[in-house]
Amino acid sequence: MLLGIEIHCGEEQFMCDPKDTAGVDHVVQILRVCGFSVVQYDKEHDLGTDFLVFVRDHQHFDLGGFIKVQVGNRPSLMENPSTDNGRVGWWVRDFTYHDDPFPRLLVLFDENSEEAYWVHVTKDKVLGTEQEQKIFVPRENVINNESVDSLVEVAFGKLPQPAELPGVPDADRLRYALIAPQLIVPHPHLPLRTLSSAEAIALLSLEQMLMLKGTMEYKITGALCSHHDDPSWRLYSALFKWIDKRQADAILSFSSANVEANIAAAAEVIKATVLFEEHLPQRACEVLKDALAARDDYNPVDLAWLQVHLARNLIEIGEFDEAWDLALEASLIGRRQYQDPTARYVAGVAMEFVFQLNDLTGRQEAENLFRTIMKYSPDSSSWLRTQILAGGLTDFSEKNYPQSRDDAKIILGKECETTISKAHSTSLITGFAADANAWRRAAAAFACYFLLSADSIDELVYALNILRVAGVQDELELATSRFLHFGPAEPLAQIMNELSLKDATKSSLPCDFALVGNCVALLDTRTVDNHALWLLKELKNPSKTYVFGISRWYENEIIQVLAKIYGACSAEVMAKIQDYLITIPGIQDLELAASYAELIKSIIEDDLNWGKEWDNEKLQKLVTRGKIDNELLKGTIEQLRAVHDTNYDRLFGKIRIGDLNALASWQDFDNLPDGIVQRAVLHLANLVDHIIATAASGTLPGSYSRSYSHLSILVHLNISHPHCAHWRPCLRMFNNHVSSIDLVPGIETMIDEYQKIPADVARDMREPLMRLTGKHDKLKIIYPDRDADVRGPASALLGLLFPEDVPMTQVAQMLRGDASLVKAAVKILAQRKEKLSLSLFARLSKHDSFEVREAVVSALVTWVLEDVRAEESFSLLTEIVADASVCLISTILSLVSQHLRSDAAEKLLGLVAEKDYAVVPRQLEIIKTKWERQ
Repeated sequence: MLLGIEIHCGEEQFMCDPKDTAGVDHVVQILRVCGFSVVQYDKEHDLGTDFLVFVRDHQHFDLGGFIKVQVGNRPSLMENPSTDNGRVGWWVRDFTYHDDPFPRLLVLFDENSEEAYWVHVTKDKVLGTEQEQKIFVPRENVINNESVDSLVEVAFGKLPQPAELPGVPDADRLRYALIAPQLIVPHPHLPLRTLSSAEAIALLSLEQMLMLKGTMEYKITGALCSHHDDPSWRLYSALFKWIDKRQADAILSFSSANVEANIAAAAEVIKATVLFEEHLPQRACEVLKDALAARDDYNPVDLAWLQVHLARNLIEIGEFDEAWDLALEASLIGRRQYQDPTARYVAGVAMEFVFQLNDLTGRQEAENLFRTIMKYSPDSSSWLRTQILAGGLTDFSEKNYPQSRDDAKIILGKECETTISKAHSTSLITGFAADANAWRRAAAAFACYFLLSADSIDELVYALNILRVAGVQDELELATSRFLHFGPAEPLAQIMNELSLKDATKSSLPCDFALVGNCVALLDTRTVDNHALWLLKELKNPSKTYVFGISRWYENEIIQVLAKIYGACSAEVMAKIQDYLITIPGIQDLELAASYAELIKSIIEDDLNWGKEWDNEKLQKLVTRGKIDNELLKGTIEQLRAVHDTNYDRLFGKIRIGDLNALASWQDFDNLPDGIVQRAVLHLANLVDHIIATAASGTLPGSYSRSYSHLSILVHLNISHPHCAHWRPCLRMFNNHVSSIDLVPGIETMIDEYQKIPADVARDMREPLMRLTGKHDKLKIIYPDRDADVRGPASALLGLLFPEDVPMTQVAQMLRGDASLVKAAVKILAQRKEKLSLSLFARLSKHDSFEVREAVVSALVTWVLEDVRAEESFSLLTEIVADASVCLISTILSLVSQHLRSDAAEKLLGLVAEKDYAVVPRQLEIIKTKWERQ
């Protein structure tokens, strides 16, 4: 895009009243609908041209060309069309032609049809004498989507040479090449000529390196330039190696000592950009500070450019005050050098930093500074346009690189290499400009496209690291989930082996926390211990609170990570975590208490897995300090006490008086006394009526905010205590229009225990289950993170209870449905145990949905353990395990752990034992420990 260039027309005679702007406004709107960018002139200083049009292609990528447009609105002329050589149109008279170096359109607007008609103004189309000239506007030339290509051709029909563009001094061209490259780059529609070093660097910034193939003087590899006498060509060579091969050594070793100031500034900016993307902001700060101290002959814009880069890196390491001062100083360059578009871009970036840091530093000057700049800027609107420019590439990335999400998958339409190059170019330009927010989005878009096109592990690692450094947590977690569920795991393993929380930055720390918590299955005990010990140290003496702003939020994030990795820690580190829990002050904040409760639950799970015992004194200290906690955390600590002290009846007493939170956390429903079960069942029956009433009122279902399901608990109690069972509340939920969020957990529990459901209850469930197989909540659309689709679970339960109600024809139809229905079909086929299902399982083992793959593996593991076509099932399972993801292997281990030791179970463990995932030996040891206890 031609940034900051203002082009004024000659004294052309306007063909209608210049105050009549209705036609102009309509034509502007039509052109914008076609995807073009329009910049209108100030109507008070009209010099003949109404506006400039910057042309774009059908993907809305800017092509670098523009057209001057003059609009006419003459109703009387439009009512009387003429002809010219058989073409219908209008002759526009009183028209004066001037030889213009830029392409120009004459547009007629028809008020009746609201159509605009155009003609490209060229000398051969203007007829008549000097005193009386006219030009013909054909009716066939309508401005619409079909005319986009024709208008693009007009824009490139008459282009100036880059050297003819005014206002780019030689000393500034390297800066232009890096952050405004289209202002100096040769246009692709022009014949190639000898390039300057600045133009070659501009081509690198724009990812148009193919153009360099036509210049024999400067080879595409840049090899001939690495020892060039001109330091700017050596800089080009080093930059080429980084952009094309991601080799940073040449640029980082580039010496700025004996080169001109403008070359030194560009080199140090490139170094800072490289170091930032290498996740080394501390080193970038050192490089930039040395560069600023080494010389005092930088021109003002280059100095501000270096300052904003230093501010960008200081923000990443938490040095907010120093960054604020630098950004404030750099922001003044926009009004001091207002004719330089790169200066205004740098000023816009600097002001964005000032506003961003205002709250973080507690400064109050930002608003006053804004007013000052607006008041004293030569053109206040130009300052605002600079701010739009500073954030404009953000919108550019969002519009041109759309991202869709479906469960754990990244579904980005795989585009051609040109699109990927444009994304990379956007990230390069915004990176060189230190435009942090725009770079973050552009880099994320490029990384996501790169994830799809990468053909090596190193390329996948590169893309994931870009997401980390940019701090784009959502996209990173989607990609992480994809690799964990579908593979390959090697990119994540490589990143996790090199990841250090100590070196995390403001942008990367939330991403690093997410990676450590989500990828614990790939981490060995030593690595997990290192992370856990650093997290404990941060809890006691925080050094990175600035990332989250408030210490309580930072503490909350740390505890959530500890909860996820606790089970993979060594016994020594687990003991340190337990000791910390004993010493912390009371937790009353609900969100923080919930995170600590998750950590306690992780401790309970690990204790049960290994059969661990606590020292009585230590356990008593934890329970004692729990009295000053939020009720949620207090209840979880009491649950831990109950697991280790069978004589501890406080939690039991809560269950006795109807505390459902205590009941939901109870580990063994089978051993509850009948009297307590009867009271709990009656209490749950009353709550079911409340759920039904809530559903009838149309308000949000209660289960959306609960960690347990009323229906699921009721089903568990009914099955574990059949003589106290009360199934009518379950049937009432089925028969009323209750949200799927309230139904699905209970139905899933029934599926697991369907053989224990009484026959008369099953018969009563038959009709409502058939109705539920066609029920689809809109709530899933509103809350996509909650599984609100009851059709699959209802179909599976119906098929298990009444096989005749779900014949193979219906199963086949389910297999053509969404993932929930396919999963239900797999469960039905698994229960029917037919040999023909094996070939279907083989195909479904490669299904796009992980939950379907998981259902297939669960079916095969169950068949092997129950000796159902064991040999064929094990053979198919062996093929699946060969390429199985870490999550699929974890599923197999979890299923085997629920069964007693047997030859089949040992055989399954032997199958997965060779997988090179850290979770495998850990889980194998847990399973064998359980078997020994049994």
